[in-house]
Amino acid sequence: MGGPSAATPRPVPRARSTLPLTLAAFGYLFDEAGRVLLVANRYPDLGTLWGLPGGGLEPGETTAACVCREFAEEVGLHVRVADGLGVIERVKPAWRLHLYAWFFRVELRGGAVRVDPHEEHVVDARFLSAREVRAWPGTVMGRAHILDYLARPHAYPKHILMGPDEE
Repeated sequence: MGGPSAATPRPVPRARSTLPLTLAAFGYLFDEAGRVLLVANRYPDLGTLWGLPGGGLEPGETTAACVCREFAEEVGLHVRVADGLGVIERVKPAWRLHLYAWFFRVELRGGAVRVDPHEEHVVDARFLSAREVRAWPGTVMGRAHILDYLARPHAYPKHILMGPDEE
């Protein structure tokens, strides 16, 4: 998925459910120690869930523009897309969710990690090592896939169908 075409949404495969489809983009950002940035999002019905920075595409927005916007909104960082990594698709009927998400490795262009104390959705952000991600006591969305990417970034699958009950 690398190169210029990584910036534009690709055709989405045939629907796997009757749930509304959510298109999103998420990014892997590493600090100088090789730790990955995770954010904590608070949801009224689900509690606090940790995961990579990112979120839903706005109308007419490219996947690359989406991930850059989400980093700025969620943690105040200006990033650029370095590589397209692949997609994860997930159907989770209990959450009324059918997600099709593009994943990127991003590079820092400016800013410092900050969480707005008045923000109700993003409540924390931390750089974590693979060991810390593995042992994190809270729910980490896509934990197994994050750990897989950290262990073998050059062999990461280009399309993953995530099970409805996976963390």
